[in-house]
Amino acid sequence: MAQVLVLDDEPSIGRLIDAILSGAGYEVRSFTRAKDALEALESFEPDAIISDINMPGMDGLEFCRVVREKDRFHFTPFIFLSALSERRDMREGMNQGADDYLTKPFTSQELLESLEVRIRRSEELRPARIDTIEARALGEASLTWKGQEVVWGSKKAAEFFFLLLEHPNGVTTWEAAEALWPDKDESKAASVFHTTLHRLRKTLEMDIVQSTNRRYYIAPDLTIVYDVQEYLAAAKGAQATRDTSLFDKAAGLYRGSYMAGFESAWCEDQRDTLHATHLGLLSEASKVLESQNNMQQAAWYAHLATQHEPYSDSVWNELARLFDLMGDSRRAERARERSSNWDF
Repeated sequence: MAQVLVLDDEPSIGRLIDAILSGAGYEVRSFTRAKDALEALESFEPDAIISDINMPGMDGLEFCRVVREKDRFHFTPFIFLSALSERRDMREGMNQGADDYLTKPFTSQELLESLEVRIRRSEELRPARIDTIEARALGEASLTWKGQEVVWGSKKAAEFFFLLLEHPNGVTTWEAAEALWPDKDESKAASVFHTTLHRLRKTLEMDIVQSTNRRYYIAPDLTIVYDVQEYLAAAKGAQATRDTSLFDKAAGLYRGSYMAGFESAWCEDQRDTLHATHLGLLSEASKVLESQNNMQQAAWYAHLATQHEPYSDSVWNELARLFDLMGDSRRAERARERSSNWDF
């Protein structure tokens, strides 16, 4: 899922842009100060940047200039938003390296079309990258690095990598030990940590995991495609917009419990959180479809909820209620009997 950095000193504008982009499936990180946005860009590489121009302190033009000085943002689309509409202001923005310029007030369609076109154009111009990691944690965990599936020599090394994915700002030795080896004392945990770190770096590459101020994190210049992030972005967009296509997308991304086969407490916590999120998503999708009088699809999502949480009386009762509304007494009775065999 594409990530967008938004900079605007008016929080209300930032929230509006966040709502528009999140509803379209983008992941958004918003800032009101250029200084904070620049700090975030030290460890975050968005697919596009949207910035206001007229801001206190460092304005948008200066912010753009500083960003463009960094080689890794040479191809990153940069879009200015501003109430300034004079031609000279537009030209000044373009001279600083902007790719597009939208004046306030703007429409959702104008913003989304500009963003889509600029990201697509950037991808066409950007040199092919081989430093892409594709990580899947929903269902059976897997990792693809440079086009090849990683074969883990150590299960703990794999778990450590996914722990780092869940903590993009990094973890300390102590935090990793608490998550992965809570039963070991401090000295033994530290020893095992460094052994696991060595195995992880050996399995991938030495500079995959970096450290600063005793915090360990995945190298920020890597392109990471992570199914959990894609799922959460689609789920957030679906619930914000009630767009049934996003509900379908999120449901398709959820392939099973988080990190199946891994038993650490932090995995269990993440598993429980995502399980609850998905149950809420399925229930919300069913309600949205019922409100649209699409009863067959509403019942299908209610059925998925019973498969996801088969011991919940409420989800079975909801499925039975929908079948009753459809006039299907036979399937309603089977739902009350907790039968899981359906013909949709």
